[in-house]
Amino acid sequence: MKASKILCAKSAENGVIVLEGFDGNKIRYIGSSVAKSVPCDTEVNSVAFSLKKGDKGFIAIRAYVKRAKSEDAFSFFLPVEWRGEMPFIDLESTWIPPYPDRLGAINYSGLMTEIDGIVYTGNHWDKDKKGMRYVRDHNLICKYLAGDVDADAVKMAVEDNKEDEDKKKINELEEKIQGLERLVCEKVELITDYRETGNRLSKIEGAAEILYAEVSRQWFNRSAVKDALESFNKAQKKER
Repeated sequence: MKASKILCAKSAENGVIVLEGFDGNKIRYIGSSVAKSVPCDTEVNSVAFSLKKGDKGFIAIRAYVKRAKSEDAFSFFLPVEWRGEMPFIDLESTWIPPYPDRLGAINYSGLMTEIDGIVYTGNHWDKDKKGMRYVRDHNLICKYLAGDVDADAVKMAVEDNKEDEDKKKINELEEKIQGLERLVCEKVELITDYRETGNRLSKIEGAAEILYAEVSRQWFNRSAVKDALESFNKAQKKER
């Protein structure tokens, strides 16, 4: 389906183009290689964007058509440029990427492209999927498709993924710190128990020494023991 079947456009000499959906059909302005517009996070009935004189490129649009019992969605890469004194958007044609190795696609809520086997997407919900990286700026992806920026610019824009990786590392470090804190607490408890046990042992040893001394004193003070010792001493003297 051509965009002209469900969309209409009005342009002015100041470089502004207003794009609207027929019969209340809603549209989502996704991004552009040249145009300036307020990002559309939800579907709207119309959207305005602007071009500078001499600009030539494309815009990415997703249009929604209401049916009796359903809603259909159509995605378009539409050529935009200045023609004479007015900006122009071609609703009858499709923008063709000028570079065969820079290809793009529009899904249900974002724009994507593949670079070195990695898919760079403007769809936030795809950022955690394997082999995908999230780029917030759809316009940057559009500029890459048009050849206005290089692949490194797109790769360097993957800020959210870096933030997620940093958060993951922080969480891992916090877990390690908590583990170390638990070990420290356990060691403190062991040291405390050891000291308490040592104090108890010292008290037991002291009591044992007192008891031994008392037993020794009482034993050698017994009369039978004294008599035996005296007899033993006398016997030794006689042998001498």
